[in-house]
Amino acid sequence: MSKLFRSVSVVSGTTFLSRLVGFVRDIVCASIFGAHFGFDAFLVAFKIPNFMRRLFAEGAFSQAFVPILSEHYANNKEEETLALIDKIFGVLLLVVSLIVVIAFFIAPYIVMVFAPGYVGDLARYTLTVEMLRITFPYLLFISLIAMLSGIYNCRQHFFIPSFSPIILSSCSICMALLSQLYGSSVKFLAWGVILAGALQLIFLLKGMEKFQRLPRPKIDFADRGVRSVMKLMSAALFGVSVVQIGLMIETFLASFLPGGSISWLYYAERLMQMPLALIAISVSTVILPILSKNHSDGDKDAFNRNFEWSLTVIVSLSLPAAVGMFCLVKPILITLFYHGNFTLFDVLMTSYSLKALAFGLPAFMLIKVAVSAFYSRRNIKTPVKVAALSLVVDIGLSLLFLPTLKHAGLSLAVASSAWVNGISLLYILLSDKVFKPSANIMNVIFSCFSSVLIMYGVLTALIPAESYWVACMPMLRAMLLVGFIVLGMGIYIMVLKLFGFSFSELKSSISDSDSFSEKVAG
Repeated sequence: MSKLFRSVSVVSGTTFLSRLVGFVRDIVCASIFGAHFGFDAFLVAFKIPNFMRRLFAEGAFSQAFVPILSEHYANNKEEETLALIDKIFGVLLLVVSLIVVIAFFIAPYIVMVFAPGYVGDLARYTLTVEMLRITFPYLLFISLIAMLSGIYNCRQHFFIPSFSPIILSSCSICMALLSQLYGSSVKFLAWGVILAGALQLIFLLKGMEKFQRLPRPKIDFADRGVRSVMKLMSAALFGVSVVQIGLMIETFLASFLPGGSISWLYYAERLMQMPLALIAISVSTVILPILSKNHSDGDKDAFNRNFEWSLTVIVSLSLPAAVGMFCLVKPILITLFYHGNFTLFDVLMTSYSLKALAFGLPAFMLIKVAVSAFYSRRNIKTPVKVAALSLVVDIGLSLLFLPTLKHAGLSLAVASSAWVNGISLLYILLSDKVFKPSANIMNVIFSCFSSVLIMYGVLTALIPAESYWVACMPMLRAMLLVGFIVLGMGIYIMVLKLFGFSFSELKSSISDSDSFSEKVAG
């Protein structure tokens, strides 16, 4: 089995476990807190440092750090690479610490900017500010975690960084359950975020002792390697910010909608994140350092084959995931969340958003992989321009859909703009001849579309009405849901085989850089 396929399997497996624990967290939170305004306030307080995290830590920083670090591991001595890590660690620690301190004092103004609809509701506004001050230091922990994860990934150690998010979900579950002893105070979730960040950082540091010494923070803004990362990061920052600004505009607009809207959007997005993380994020995490190495070596054929392989995975898995989610949207929500304080009305409202996001799921996955092809070649400007275009589309559609479709209109706008983004990126790769598709990829697309249409027809004909799911016992609901998921997968795979496509082919269609993998693995 190819090393690349094995790496993706490791990331997907641990990500599946992480998302599974995350679902348990969401089920517990839905039961205890429902879609109450207090949970809305927590989501806003947590989304703001998450916005910064995705913007700086896991966004621009990772996209700048991983390609440069990959080149250092391949071309430089171990001592030089470790020195670079020390200096970047020190600079990152200093800069993010300053941001956290400043944010603590200006928290009321931050909430005014990100959720202005809360200003007129003193109780909700005050609660959000209090929890923001608790959760914001999480940005420091997750920034250092993002850097350590980049080191793990460049050395082809994928298990520990992909496993660490389980700690966040586990802490949230424990704190949510503990809150029941104190009147179900949502502030316990905020403290759980900080606890989880500290534990995640310790977990990654302990794991790193096995294959590399721990970073020794040094501050040196003049170092050439540090300047290279900062230069590439500044170029990537706008591109990443365009995407994240789009997400925060959704929160901004949703703050003016009825209470519960942000919670409905959150639960829908959480369910959409499961296939996105299992497939696209797993593939892009593994493929970025490989494509970076292919480009550094000038091996265009390997670059093309590896990118086509990643695109084949996205097409063959995203389509059935999106259609299956669309068909089973209410059974999924009823099975997972319909108990405790999460009402049938909440199920209905969340289903509107989830259907819209299911429409955009293949596009979200396409963006993840396509962007890796650009960043691996140090081309930051093109994704920035495309992202800016999609942001304009997102804002325009959000304002158009909001008066009639409410929170679901925001989800539909995000999904539609994602298609503009993904298709534009792929078109540019094709027109610039960075990617030259083989005849096989066209056969894959045709086979997958045909198979997924048949799967859709069978599922819609067999899935019982909503009232049946509501009347069922929880265990029976779960068994039926799993049964229909397996049925849909079985139909899809069976029809694909009739077209001559087999998922086992993916294992033998990868162009590995074995010497590189062995070298960076240490």
